Amino acid sequence: MKKILALIFVLIATLLSTVNAQTSTDEAVKAYINAEKAYADATLELQRIDLRKQKKALIQKAVPMSEEQGKAFWPMYEKYEKELIKVNDTRLAMINEYAKNYESMTDEKAAELIMRAMDFQDKRFALRKSYLGDLKNILPPKMVARLLQLENQMDLLIDLQIASEVPLVK
Repeated sequence: MKKILALIFVLIATLLSTVNAQTSTDEAVKAYINAEKAYADATLELQRIDLRKQKKALIQKAVPMSEEQGKAFWPMYEKYEKELIKVNDTRLAMINEYAKNYESMTDEKAAELIMRAMDFQDKRFALRKSYLGDLKNILPPKMVARLLQLENQMDLLIDLQIASEVPLVK
């Protein structure tokens, strides 16, 4: 009887250690996945920051301004960029939602994402139009045209990069 109880005790202990090991493994996998996501998010944010710095440097080179024009333009540009970040954050959220639902995409989710994509385009266009109205008050038309060309070219490059990395709906 003692041998049977000892055997049962050993089996229960083994079972519990296996469950604990499995739980620890599951927790480790979850922690790894969370760390991997945090790393990817941080990397993406650094890339976005770097892209904004490159964009600003390009504008500085391609659109030379007088000191007076620069004093009026750069605060307006910074405000525009802050608003653009918010608009672009909605696109990032939409892409993340698309990725999350990629394997199990339903017609309803696809329709929702289509509307969100259109909303993103509308908001970006409205923001640019507002920016244009502000620019026309401080810079000559040819300079405004050059700035808008640069904005459009950079957006097209970014859009192309994103489009090339996002797979088509199954």
